[in-house]
Amino acid sequence: MNSDRKVLARINTATVGDNTIIDAPSIGHIEIDHISVLVSGGANNLTFKNGATTLFNFDLVNDAGWAFDNSFKNPIELSEATAFVLNLGSATQVDGLVLFRVVGQ
Repeated sequence: MNSDRKVLARINTATVGDNTIIDAPSIGHIEIDHISVLVSGGANNLTFKNGATTLFNFDLVNDAGWAFDNSFKNPIELSEATAFVLNLGSATQVDGLVLFRVVGQ
């Protein structure tokens, strides 16, 4: 995979705690251009992580959505060989997608 090939990862979880959304590449790092999420079944606290390190977190009420799109400038850049993780504070359904690429492979 190279920096020109964008890949779509789906988010579909209701599991409390860490959920790996994109596995760590063996070589290179992940750059995220788009994230969108929708919470259903109750409010939830979402924490997005660069491996074990928190990138950002926020609360969403039931049936609320959130989106990040930075496809043209300054994507979210993870550390080398690190997974993209979503931590849920509650066992409510979270669906969405992440558009990303692996750079340096």
